[in-house]
Amino acid sequence: YRLLALGERSGEGYLNIMRQLREHGAVGSYHDVVDHRKVDHPVQVIWGGSDPILSLRTRGMEMLAATGLDSMSVVEGRHYLQEEAAPQIAEAVRRLADGG
Repeated sequence: YRLLALGERSGEGYLNIMRQLREHGAVGSYHDVVDHRKVDHPVQVIWGGSDPILSLRTRGMEMLAATGLDSMSVVEGRHYLQEEAAPQIAEAVRRLADGG
């Protein structure tokens, strides 16, 4: 993801992916793979409490609704949680894998 966003082509790859999603109507189709009532894999939402791009109040709550879950994990971080909150994400994944 870093190469797509920060590579020598100034994010062209990332922008192309987003454009393709929009043009082919894929935006919003994630519901079929995140609704825990419709899939046979574990689902959880981990959100950055300070994300300036995908805010918790709007996008985070939309994702929570899409999953059908009662709650989500909110961690300290902004938009790149895998870099900013790796230990917290690992712990949330471990808890889910352990069944609780």
